[in-house]
Amino acid sequence: MSERLDFLRTVTPFNLLPDEVLAEVAEALEEVRHPREAIIYYQDVSKMRGLDIIVEGEYETFFYDSQQNRRVIEHSRPGDCYGGISVLMNKKRSLRTVLARKNTRVYFLHRREFRSLCQAYEEFFHFFTARFGQRMLNEEYAHFVRPASSAGENYLASDQLFSRRIETLELRGVVACPASTPIHEVARRMAAARTACYFINDDEHGHISGFVTDITLRDKVVAGLADARQPVGTIQDAPVVTISTKAFVYEAILLMFRTKTRYLLVETDGVFVGYLSRNKLLTDDQAQSPFIFIQSVKQAQAVPELKRRWEQVPEMVYRC
Repeated sequence: MSERLDFLRTVTPFNLLPDEVLAEVAEALEEVRHPREAIIYYQDVSKMRGLDIIVEGEYETFFYDSQQNRRVIEHSRPGDCYGGISVLMNKKRSLRTVLARKNTRVYFLHRREFRSLCQAYEEFFHFFTARFGQRMLNEEYAHFVRPASSAGENYLASDQLFSRRIETLELRGVVACPASTPIHEVARRMAAARTACYFINDDEHGHISGFVTDITLRDKVVAGLADARQPVGTIQDAPVVTISTKAFVYEAILLMFRTKTRYLLVETDGVFVGYLSRNKLLTDDQAQSPFIFIQSVKQAQAVPELKRRWEQVPEMVYRC
């Protein structure tokens, strides 16, 4: 027991857990040995019962291509885990094919306990989502896990944000006006264009210097009893946050949460080609992603909103 506990303290992300929780995890572990070299999991076929933590030996993980060649080969050694991403994001099926080297020994944690840790400890959960996001930056890796075109085969539908680039999205056109434009005129234009965001150009240089939203008008004009004849530049929000069309969707969402903005200007080679709204990005399908769920909980403003988020957990876990 103490040997397992000492080992877990050296394993990321288990080293992020409180010591009393780690002791319970150590007690729940099962030891599994692989005396012979053999394939133990097949990509998108083998159902993962939980998480493997390598103690001795090595796992070789890879994808088979259409000609049965091994692609994107990686080696997992003592202290590495396998199965977390598969359980959380691939409907419990092994994301990759896994070959266990001879005399490999692992500690096995059942997916029930693993999911409980993910739900209770945000940093623990983020380790797996961040790791998946980093791997999806590898285009060859992303090729093998990219969702299939058929909805029935779409085994990573809720996590397309990790493989999809902003250039594939439909952007809204940038609408802008000079900072000297009266507030009431900007509100009229927003209503006519059916847009919740209007960008503001600097009067001197013509560069976009800020923006106003329906929330800006509500909080600064209506609630603040401001004179709607004033220049819109007096109430604009700033700074404007930008992102490249080559960035991934998940990078855009992270940037929005980090900067607390609801809108991103999208540029290609320094030219603004449109903008994204947070509401547009967080569609119903993407909102089922554990990654997005954590971010939305962090942004919750009140107890009723937290309650609504919590009610999504059973469905989200079921989909995983």
